[in-house]
Amino acid sequence: MQALVGASWAAEKPRVGVHVGDLDWWTAHSRDEPELVSLWHEDDELVGWAWYSPPAELDVHISPRHREGRLYERMLDWFEGSVSERPVPPEELVAFLFEPDQARAKLLEARGYTAAGPYLVHNLR
Repeated sequence: MQALVGASWAAEKPRVGVHVGDLDWWTAHSRDEPELVSLWHEDDELVGWAWYSPPAELDVHISPRHREGRLYERMLDWFEGSVSERPVPPEELVAFLFEPDQARAKLLEARGYTAAGPYLVHNLR
């Protein structure tokens, strides 16, 4: 997972929504309930991952070469299905989004998600 994020930074920095340090931080500061991670492969190559943090938060990363198509939609299907399997599913689901990704924003909106305002602000100079 870190190698995939690192490759994205090499290709697109600084316009990447997750950092390799995020993975270490999330792992080191996990809650009592383990996070669920789904890995997405194409021809034995890791092309994306989805990290579900209970009660209902989703972070994803997709290789720049695989962002077109339905991979993000399949990740949302996995996330929403996983949340619905909880004994008491939460009423609100949170899918974090790196703001410049308008295609994902439109997909989320079509699925009933609404923008909640900026969560983290990514500044460039």
